[in-house]
Amino acid sequence: MPQGLPDPGKIWNDFIHNPIVELLGQLIVIYVVLLWLGTAYWAFRDMQARTENPILPYFAAALIIFFTPLLFVFAVILYLIVRPRESLAEVYERSLAEETLLAEVEKNRLCPTCRQRVGTDWLVCPNCRTRLHRICPACTRLAEPEWA
Repeated sequence: MPQGLPDPGKIWNDFIHNPIVELLGQLIVIYVVLLWLGTAYWAFRDMQARTENPILPYFAAALIIFFTPLLFVFAVILYLIVRPRESLAEVYERSLAEETLLAEVEKNRLCPTCRQRVGTDWLVCPNCRTRLHRICPACTRLAEPEWA
């Protein structure tokens, strides 16, 4: 090598062994390991929220951990593909909404004769004139016809 040109191997070696570069490399490794373990913990908690099976959260976290810090991104992608779509809270909320909707539908009264929608405080059906309620002589409140 000519006398005036520096040796590239020596430059690279000096750069790698610089204390600031070594510290930066260690910080990057620590960050990646913490991100890897944090992702495993997230997968564990996410699976706990999505299933009642006590084993699946451990399996999800193990999937992330066994993929090592270098390949855990692929494990996260795989986990996102196979995890249940809804959490248990979302399933419960949806079932409550369905029950509320059914209760509202059942609350709407229909005329027993013509099946037209009638109000809860109507005395007769406006369509077929069927008697829906009667007035109680004692308290003047509406009473069902079957109660008489």
